[in-house]
Amino acid sequence: MPESPSNITATTGHPRVNATPAVAAVMLPSMSPPVPPSWLALLLEGRTTPTFITLCEQKLIHQEDFSSAELLARVPENEFTCDYLTNIGIVAKGLQLKLINLHMELRVEYTGT
Repeated sequence: MPESPSNITATTGHPRVNATPAVAAVMLPSMSPPVPPSWLALLLEGRTTPTFITLCEQKLIHQEDFSSAELLARVPENEFTCDYLTNIGIVAKGLQLKLINLHMELRVEYTGT
């Protein structure tokens, strides 16, 4: 005759829920979902290094608050210059030229000029 839960409790002092071994729950530190790449990172991918992409995100998105490609495209060409980029901390000449080229492409796409 199978033991009833009351018999198990009476003989062992602990109720047994089932006959399978218990698996201890492990608490893992909460992991944030991965942050998707920024609009700027997507546009610079393949044009420059990950280190320079991070620099551009820090300076243009976080510092200068260009939250979209369209917003950057609205900056007049005569303002988005090597001098401007140097002033905000982007000093690598090759990267400056790539950003100016990207800016011109965005102006054509968003403003038609």
